[in-house]
Amino acid sequence: DGARNPWSAPTTELWAPTATDVLADLAADDNAVVRAAVAGNPACGNVLVLRAASDPAPEPRKAAAANRACPPTTLESLAEDPCLEVRHAVADNPSTPAGVLERLAEQPSTQTAALSNISCPQTVLAAAARNGPNRARRAVAGNPQFRRRSAC
Repeated sequence: DGARNPWSAPTTELWAPTATDVLADLAADDNAVVRAAVAGNPACGNVLVLRAASDPAPEPRKAAAANRACPPTTLESLAEDPCLEVRHAVADNPSTPAGVLERLAEQPSTQTAALSNISCPQTVLAAAARNGPNRARRAVAGNPQFRRRSAC
């Protein structure tokens, strides 16, 4: 079929696997922790992030959700993941769309992570600062948006 296996290339051939080839092979590994390491690699590319986002094991989905290169539509889907750790990774990701962060800030299980995200919309932060429970107000107070010199 013309596909090359980088590990069995004849020694007389001047072909060496690229980083992309190696990551693609590792993305199909039997071990979920290895697949998660690939999904968390900033160089893995959208195809491998998308593959990890639909992995049956939570570790690769969590790593995909934490990857800043994860597409916004994929982050939106992962925000509904049954695994809390995956939803937390979405809430922590600065690339998560504002509307997704707003929804996650309304859920007690992901509220603190979403409100701590530097990309959380100011309107969401202001509402939580006024009306949120203690943990929400604490998250807002620690948000990196308020660590600029002009804030104090």
